[in-house]
Amino acid sequence: MSIFEAKMNRNLVFFYIFLWVLTASSCDNKVEINAPYNEIPIVYGMIDVSEDQHYIRIEKAFQNSDNLSSGQITQIPDSLYFDTLVVKLYDANNPASFVTLERYDGAKYPKDSGTFSTLRNTLYTTLTLPTITGALRLEIFNPKSGKTYTATANIIRGGDFTSFGSNRNIAINESPSRVIQYVFNKGENAYMYDMFIRLYYKEMNASDTTISVDKTLDFYLAKGYLADNNFPYRNNSSGFNKIPWIEFLRFLPKAIKRDDSKVRRVTNLTYSAYGGSRDFADLQELSKPVVGFVQRNTEYSNIKLNGKQIGIGIFTSRNYLYEEQALIDSSQFFIAKYGPNFIY
Repeated sequence: MSIFEAKMNRNLVFFYIFLWVLTASSCDNKVEINAPYNEIPIVYGMIDVSEDQHYIRIEKAFQNSDNLSSGQITQIPDSLYFDTLVVKLYDANNPASFVTLERYDGAKYPKDSGTFSTLRNTLYTTLTLPTITGALRLEIFNPKSGKTYTATANIIRGGDFTSFGSNRNIAINESPSRVIQYVFNKGENAYMYDMFIRLYYKEMNASDTTISVDKTLDFYLAKGYLADNNFPYRNNSSGFNKIPWIEFLRFLPKAIKRDDSKVRRVTNLTYSAYGGSRDFADLQELSKPVVGFVQRNTEYSNIKLNGKQIGIGIFTSRNYLYEEQALIDSSQFFIAKYGPNFIY
């Protein structure tokens, strides 16, 4: 599971449902197949204050019926979504500051093919956020049941890249001594970081280069790196080894498939980092596969009803940092040398 995906993968939703059903029935050998319906919201929201638009995915756990199988139910959109919800975001410290999210059923973010229905992808969205003094509170009200579900997330803000020099040029070559210089300060409330180099390139038809697609490729330096006393983060600190650019060059042919019907050209490169919250780190830890006989509690969620955990999923925050660089000619030459179908 990617730590910082903005939209929740449908397989992850299915995984949460499976875990909930498994855990709920693990302590009692008597399973009532068609017990009275218990409303269970499934929420995935990750607020990034640097984004222009914010989305929260809200679904519901379904229950089998006497005449429909699980596979059939997953193909019925109404079994996956609530009919009517009122979704709001509040400044956790000022209830007077809030925004109401709009329901979005459009095709801008279509679902991938798979187990669940692709006829609809209901999200709740807003272009603005309330004035935030430190944390956001999510409220989900279902008029049909009268229930209000809540979650609170500390907002991650700030952080910056530093010490890259005035010309901002990158010198990539095959020398093991030419290392990736990676320096930044963490943001407020950030608990961990994924750190990576993001390569931007244009993929063109070899027969007609006016037909092209813009693509990116991420080369990770670290995942889930704890934002502790090692920050400001430096990749030559005792907590992290230096990474030579030659490792990035060797990564290119492994990550990009050769295709002689295409030609590719580098357009940009950024030093990038995603900051994650403590609650997302807890969710990651509890969701890891268990090796051994003792089942770990995998039900972590911060979705609550009347102060008690009731939902599945998470409402949290992230932030994205990046520093654009200028690739000098020799660097583009080496990328073209190692990158499949790249031209210089």
